[in-house]
Amino acid sequence: MPVRLTIEIDDEVADAMDKMVADMNLDFPRELAAAAALRDWLIAVGYLQNDDLEEDTPPEGEA
Repeated sequence: MPVRLTIEIDDEVADAMDKMVADMNLDFPRELAAAAALRDWLIAVGYLQNDDLEEDTPPEGEA
């Protein structure tokens, strides 16, 4: 279930997010970009499991 999170960011971060969306040719609002960036960071630092891998994908070294 989605949870709404409201935060304030400075202009520099907002500009960087807008640039990221533009550079990636994405067409979605800043809020969605922020949620995607946070999710990617949480996966990268190990706090969130990446469930995007298909179950049939062999683990590294087993392909």
